[in-house]
Amino acid sequence: KRGNRDWEDLSIDDAGHLYIAEIGNNGGRFRETAVYRLDEPDPFKKPDNARPLEITHEWRLRFPDQPFDAESLFIRETTGYVISKYLNASQAEIYTFDLASSEKFQTLKKVATLPIRAPVTGAALSADNARMALVTGLGIHVFHIDGNIEGAGSLQPAFVPFLNPSMEAVCFAGDFVVTTCEDKTMAFFARNLFDTPKK
Repeated sequence: KRGNRDWEDLSIDDAGHLYIAEIGNNGGRFRETAVYRLDEPDPFKKPDNARPLEITHEWRLRFPDQPFDAESLFIRETTGYVISKYLNASQAEIYTFDLASSEKFQTLKKVATLPIRAPVTGAALSADNARMALVTGLGIHVFHIDGNIEGAGSLQPAFVPFLNPSMEAVCFAGDFVVTTCEDKTMAFFARNLFDTPKK
């Protein structure tokens, strides 16, 4: 059982695990953050509200340099990806940690610096690993990565402007890129809006 210090994102893997990202770090106050894994509940089964879900694994994550805030997590195979959120117009960065590691603590590893200077509040990887979507209060960026997440720093994303400071999460859903907001609204963007990547 864990309290919610600053949960910011959820992710899922191909084996039916959910990941809770306790990576919010406003003002860089915390020296470490965490990600928790649990088995995904059956959505068709009546929940047992008296019994909390069990955390099956926990990763304690430290920073390679200065602590930073983050709101984005996605999972690919045995790697977790966290994207920094900066309020000072610094470029967003992708960091990784190893899901297969038995180490209690890990230091996040920077693998890419992205051409995005707005605060990133959500990220998602498409099911075929061909695209990576990031959302900010200014709109949606989609990178055509073709499976190479670490190479995203050398790409220019397709961008659809959509000014909404409460944008918080993004995902791929069929023919759409879907975003959700703190005001409980959702927006659907046709995936073909992002079909022509910029060189």
